[in-house]
Amino acid sequence: MKKKLYLLYGEENYLINEKIKQIKKPVEGDPFNLEIIDWNTSSLEGLSNALLTSPLLGGDKVVIINNYIDGDDEQDGVIDALQKTPSNVAVAFVAESIDKRSKFYRYFNDAGEVIECKPFSSFEQQELAGWVVNRVKKEGKRISESNANLLIEVVGLDLYTLVSEIEKLATYIGEKDEISEEDVLLVASRGSRNAFALLDALQKKDLKNALSVFSSLMRNHEEIFPLIGLIASGFRLMLMIKSAPPNDRDPFKIARDAGSSPYFVKRWMGGANHYSLQELTAGMGHLLEAGQKIKMGMPQEVVFEMLLTSLCGA
Repeated sequence: MKKKLYLLYGEENYLINEKIKQIKKPVEGDPFNLEIIDWNTSSLEGLSNALLTSPLLGGDKVVIINNYIDGDDEQDGVIDALQKTPSNVAVAFVAESIDKRSKFYRYFNDAGEVIECKPFSSFEQQELAGWVVNRVKKEGKRISESNANLLIEVVGLDLYTLVSEIEKLATYIGEKDEISEEDVLLVASRGSRNAFALLDALQKKDLKNALSVFSSLMRNHEEIFPLIGLIASGFRLMLMIKSAPPNDRDPFKIARDAGSSPYFVKRWMGGANHYSLQELTAGMGHLLEAGQKIKMGMPQEVVFEMLLTSLCGA
């Protein structure tokens, strides 16, 4: 049986804090059995004492170590203390990043639980929509996957903001069971410009807006390759939509054929009207070429701006 040892790492603080709440639950309301330590200001001796000391009056104890940083000099000492930690003491280390080759990581991977808490990327909207659906359930309400996607587009990808808007919507609908499209559009606050704003600009061939949104995405450290993948998925759908006979453009059928969601097919149908079949075929070529140029070492932002120019037909 594994000890109650947890290593949480990544940049998504909401997911980290939610897991910490679960870990702290056995000592809720008992501050004497909870120790929170800052790695930057602690000593190995102090940490060892916290890990090896059982609660004075018995019961469970939780030790949280924040801001952990890999350090070869102290890894052996920390691991030694963890191996001797009593079974009624739960220990959670929280780090922004971790070296998966380190002894420390390998020890937690074998003896405890390693949890990566990373933000959802733009191309992971389906996974994030599932997360929104489950989070709405915690409020005792329901939301369709389509409306979960709409909420993400309106609000953005930040989990703290999404939770705040979900709580606001759950309060707003009162005794109703389900959050509707109208509720989302009426109540949810618009978040920062995100990758979906870029897709909207591309569908309209609005180069000026596309470049402006891209500039915002770069300031927020959005990764280039997932953006290219997201755009490529949209252009493939537009190709399938455009290739289908005008009287046979059923979004559910196209979604099945594409292995996609009817929501995304509907979202790109309007965009398909702005492109010819030849432009869409050429667009797929531009996307492939952009990916190759970046792999060859060309400046990513320059390549992407050129890509947007080509896709918008400028």
